[in-house]
Amino acid sequence: MSFQIRIADITAEPLAISEPLSRAWLDEVLSGQNPTGFFSAEEEQRAIGSVWRSGLDLVLRLDFGLRLQAECALCLQRFELEVPVRFDMTLVPQPEAVAPPPEEVELSREDLEREFYTGEFLPLEDLVRQQILLSLPMVARCREDCRGLCPGCGADLNRETCSCARSKEESAFRVLRGMLEK
Repeated sequence: MSFQIRIADITAEPLAISEPLSRAWLDEVLSGQNPTGFFSAEEEQRAIGSVWRSGLDLVLRLDFGLRLQAECALCLQRFELEVPVRFDMTLVPQPEAVAPPPEEVELSREDLEREFYTGEFLPLEDLVRQQILLSLPMVARCREDCRGLCPGCGADLNRETCSCARSKEESAFRVLRGMLEK
C-alpha cells in the first residue's frame, strides 16, 4: 500500500480521503501487533477521512471502522469485532535544525496529536498503521460477561458447567483467606 498525498494539492478546503486497505496489508499490520493471531481481517476495507491546510500546518482527520475477526482472550472463541478508528492530527513542517531535547520532557495532549512532515508528499501509511494499532482493544472479549475457560478442566464456562473436581478451596484467593484467619 502506498498511501500518500501530494502536499501541493492540500488547500484550506478539506480534501476527501478514501483509501483501500487490502486484506493482506491489514493482516500484516495486525500480525505485527499480535504474533498469536488474536485479530485478522476477512476482507478489504477503507480508510476514510479528510485533510486540509491551516497556514503551514496540515490537519488530518480519519474516521472509519474496521470489521475484524478476533479471538476472545478468555474463552478463545472467534468472533466479529467492530473497531472504530478516529483521530485528528496536526502535521507541522519539519524544522531545519532540531535542538537536543532536555533530559525530561512533559508532553501535552497537543504534543501527542502532532507530527512533522517534510518533502513533496505526505506519507499516511505509517500514521494509519499506528492509529489502527492504537485503536485495538487491549483485551478482546466475545462479550462483556464472558466467563472464560475453567482453569482446571478447560471447559468453556459460557457453554457448559465445569465437571472437574476442583473445590472452592482451590481458589486463587485461598492463601489470602488463610492470612485473614490468622
